Amino acid sequence: MNTMRRNSDRRWQLRDATAHSHAALDAAVGAFDDSAGYARYLAAIHAFRAPLNSDITPLVALDMADLGIPAPAPAPAPTLRGSALLGQLYVLEGAALGGQILRKRAARLGYDETFGARHLAVTPQGWLAFLARLDAAPDYDAQEAARAANATFALALNAFTKADE
Repeated sequence: MNTMRRNSDRRWQLRDATAHSHAALDAAVGAFDDSAGYARYLAAIHAFRAPLNSDITPLVALDMADLGIPAPAPAPAPTLRGSALLGQLYVLEGAALGGQILRKRAARLGYDETFGARHLAVTPQGWLAFLARLDAAPDYDAQEAARAANATFALALNAFTKADE
């Protein structure tokens, strides 16, 4: 039972270790209040997710096509393993949860699961699977996971910063 308690803390440790990065990204995403702001969001989220081979990337590309935004070909990102991969997945899977808030914002602009916001309509079922994987990981290195999670947040922040240029 002690092992379960120790492992269940991993999620909270990652949250604490990435709080500053997460807040900076949330501020950069901002509140898209019009179609231009939403188009900026789509371009940035594609720039962030596409190099990571995210399952959501094809849906983002379709959403971009709906709005007439070209989706550039991504440059591949390095493949991570072990605790570093878990740190990266913490950000990617957590983003699906946060996407539910963004889905409501997109809906106010007229975008939904059939036009413009397909990627936000994906049910965030991967979060629970990720938590189970995080808890079960042998040889888990909390510092390595936190470094990778913060680096992943930095990639996203960079994508949103470039979208503003």
